[in-house]
Amino acid sequence: MADLCAARGCTDEAKTRGLCESDYRKKIRMGIYGWVDPSEARAHVAVLRDLGWTWEQIAAAAGLSTYVPHQLGTGKTTRLRTESAKALLAVPLTSAASHRGINSTGTRRRVQALAWMGWPASEVARRAGTTANTLQTLILPTRQISIALARRVAVVYDELCLTPGPSKIAAGKARSLGFVSPMAWDDDTIDDPDTRPDLGEKVSRPQALAENADELTRQGYSLEQAAERLGVSTGYLRSLHPGSRRPEVVSHA
Repeated sequence: MADLCAARGCTDEAKTRGLCESDYRKKIRMGIYGWVDPSEARAHVAVLRDLGWTWEQIAAAAGLSTYVPHQLGTGKTTRLRTESAKALLAVPLTSAASHRGINSTGTRRRVQALAWMGWPASEVARRAGTTANTLQTLILPTRQISIALARRVAVVYDELCLTPGPSKIAAGKARSLGFVSPMAWDDDTIDDPDTRPDLGEKVSRPQALAENADELTRQGYSLEQAAERLGVSTGYLRSLHPGSRRPEVVSHA
């Protein structure tokens, strides 16, 4: 005996997805069943992949077989079932812990900004639970880094980004290479490869030195330490930084 349509009150024979032809067509008109252009879902899957998701993780989150996102993401799908598209688009765009790597831009910027502060990559690596060689290799522009390590480096960055580090050599090298301070990056966009550091308005070298000295002294450096980090004499920096002049000793004899 043929199965009956699953629609309530319908006694017609089921043809497609447990529905009679009439009720199935009705579902299509309602946008529940049928086919859609896969472009939007494909773009969504591409972002998930950039966030470290595996095909299996995407499929599980959407309640689909692995075949669906894989075929879609590799460009082999020319049309997609409406319900599959909705399920994929409902997967949240958050990072996923997996064996896959993600873009290393944000981690590289964090390591470089910490070097600017005087924290060598070796110390950042130690605190993140890896080796300096591994970290420096994984943050190359051509490489990807695991979600887990990227998160550990981000934790180290959050802990140290406002604290002067112990290495004057690391800070000096970072400045000579053009690295920028943590102040140049916004927490919400530091991982975005398309963003650029906010370096403020272009100013003269003396003004830039004075502003850098202000920033360093706010971070706890003495003027002498700031001068050494900036590669100028204390006297010259003091001339650019009038507020730092030592008070005159007044004799009451």
